[in-house]
Amino acid sequence: MKWDFVVKARLTAAVDGQTWRQALRLAEMFHTRIGDCSSFSARFSPCIVALRRHIDEASAPIARLG
Repeated sequence: MKWDFVVKARLTAAVDGQTWRQALRLAEMFHTRIGDCSSFSARFSPCIVALRRHIDEASAPIARLG
């Protein structure tokens, strides 16, 4: 199964920078928690990797928001 279908974040003016930064912090926390969880099988690891890539791609545009 391929796990690269995670939808990219689309930053819009309808959501302010503070909200995007909070969402990024929550995504980071979630990623850490699922990465530390031993309940997932090895088959789930590509999903965790895809989520990490998604967070990394979103972090630069979010950092540039005012």
